[in-house]
Amino acid sequence: MARGYVVGLVFWGISLQARWLTSHKHLKTNPWVPLSGIVESSLSFALVYLGAQAMSFTYLESALMGALFMATSPSTVLQIIHQTRASGQLTERVLHHTAINLVFAVITVQLLMGVQAFEQTGLLIDALYDGFIVACISVVLGVLMGLVIPELFRWLPRTATDATLAFALGVCLLCALTMSMKLLPMLSCFVFGVVCRYQRITVGVAKQGFGTAGELLSLLLFVYVGASVSFVSLAEGLMVGVSVLLLRQLAKAIAVTSLAFGGGLQWDKGFWVSVALAPSASFLVLMTAQLDQAGFTRLAVLQALLSAALIMGVVGPLLVRLAILRSKESLAGQDG
Repeated sequence: MARGYVVGLVFWGISLQARWLTSHKHLKTNPWVPLSGIVESSLSFALVYLGAQAMSFTYLESALMGALFMATSPSTVLQIIHQTRASGQLTERVLHHTAINLVFAVITVQLLMGVQAFEQTGLLIDALYDGFIVACISVVLGVLMGLVIPELFRWLPRTATDATLAFALGVCLLCALTMSMKLLPMLSCFVFGVVCRYQRITVGVAKQGFGTAGELLSLLLFVYVGASVSFVSLAEGLMVGVSVLLLRQLAKAIAVTSLAFGGGLQWDKGFWVSVALAPSASFLVLMTAQLDQAGFTRLAVLQALLSAALIMGVVGPLLVRLAILRSKESLAGQDG
């Protein structure tokens, strides 16, 4: 299941125009895109945190929920973009917002794990390791893998389809390594993808989403949710899950729509960007599994997260498709 998610994450990182986010020229020309992403992530965290506090969760649980609900699932976004062959302002903004809020979410969750470690042991070194060193090591491993794979492409004879196998092996190796070391596979694979982008390795080289294998692994997300929690637990967490999803979507709509004009978007297209940022199922499922294994959350939080994941697993792809179609950026069906 984790491998299925990070496959989508790697290709998202590769397709992401990372140079745009880090280029001084682009930031000077239009700083509104990263600014909008930061505001959207921060407001999502704040509203979900306040909502969770109002529902009697502890401050650490509320902060955790705020961090998790910042993120958009890149695997779902990319899948719909590929299916609809979408291209345009909305598509690019969604990818950049997804990049920003996912990185913020992963780093914030790791910092919160450091806070929890400090509360449990009272040792600053434990907090430093869980909150900072783990993230640094994960980034280093992602960079190394991103340098090795393109170098293999240059030195080894290959066919046009070899990239799929190379990326699959790279992802499996990186996942196995980071998970065995109890690091952050998502952060490592994101960095892996971005570094590959700098090395001029593009999504077009490999089969999008690993074809049938990628679709099968995506389907397993729903199987995992169904096997992880009973219907009674889902019903108990449904109200909380729906509430935080509404708060999350409200935050994204306010932030992205209000800053759309400064970034060169009409307000209505800014609104559809916020709608396309709705998917969160695969990220929530993966993080819930990891947090549960680490003993970080109690049952009420897990119920809320899995209920929200189940809802977004069904509704999220529909919302992305709707946003793309309403923005008239889909090229599917226009050939011939």
